[in-house]
Amino acid sequence: MEDKKSELLQYAREYATSGKDLYELLSVSAEAAQPEVHRAWRKASLKHHPDKAKNFDPEIWQLFERARDVLSSPEARAAYDSARAAAVQAQKARAALDAKRRAMIDDLEARERGVKRKADGEKNMMTENEKRALMEKGREHLEKRRRMREEAEARERARAAMEDDDDGERNAVRKEAEKRLSPQPSPADANGADDEDPQQQQPPQPRPTDEYDERIADIERRLRERKADKAARKAEKKKKSSHTKSRTDEVTEDRKSTTTIPSSSAPIAPEKTPSQPHSIPTTTTTTTTHLPPSNSAPRDFSSTMAKLRAAQREKERKRAEAAAAVASDGK
Repeated sequence: MEDKKSELLQYAREYATSGKDLYELLSVSAEAAQPEVHRAWRKASLKHHPDKAKNFDPEIWQLFERARDVLSSPEARAAYDSARAAAVQAQKARAALDAKRRAMIDDLEARERGVKRKADGEKNMMTENEKRALMEKGREHLEKRRRMREEAEARERARAAMEDDDDGERNAVRKEAEKRLSPQPSPADANGADDEDPQQQQPPQPRPTDEYDERIADIERRLRERKADKAARKAEKKKKSSHTKSRTDEVTEDRKSTTTIPSSSAPIAPEKTPSQPHSIPTTTTTTTTHLPPSNSAPRDFSSTMAKLRAAQREKERKRAEAAAAVASDGK
């Protein structure tokens, strides 16, 4: 019996220390009497009895039985209540301590957050400074590009103006050259023009004395040189043409005086063949080809040469026929 009580006291202290609420387990209040505790146990055991429960759990069944025994024994119940009250008090003290500790922790975290917020602010400030520096660099870059673009446009306008000036200068030089190359009026015409209308007489233009005089002089010199070269080439070409024409006329006159061409070629002896042991002397008649008399002189040298070549071919053909006849007689 004493062992049973000591065992129940041990269970009571163990359950109180571990935080198991036996009243809540049996669904009774802390002031419930022993019969009420027993009825509550019987009601709960219907769910966990080995004969009733489908999935029997021995540990849960044992816990319900020990809760019934602890709450049914006055000594064990008193020990359980005192230990439970001490545990609750300790839990409250721990909770209060935890609250203080939590407050301290919160304070430390707040301070830490404040420091971190300050550091983040400084970091953000540095970032803003960097952003401003980058924006300043960007503005400087844009300004530099704008200046470069304006300088390029200015150079382009200056180049266009120089080209316009060069075109104007070239036109002026061309007009001046044309004016100098154009025939000048005679003094009589000039005097007549002066007598007719003195008001229409243009005042002499002063010769430009700026830096373009040298260019005008150079252009005039080049024009004179080109004109002289052209005249020299034309004279040379005319000289060659007259010389060629004179020689052609001489050849034509010579051809007019000649009406026949004598044949100065000697008789051609027949060639020896392997079948001829001895050479057979033959007599070859020399044929002189007379050109038909020309009623009119040939118009050019080419027609005369064509006639000569035709006569030569005819003579060679007759020689070949004579040689063939001699060869056939020998056989």
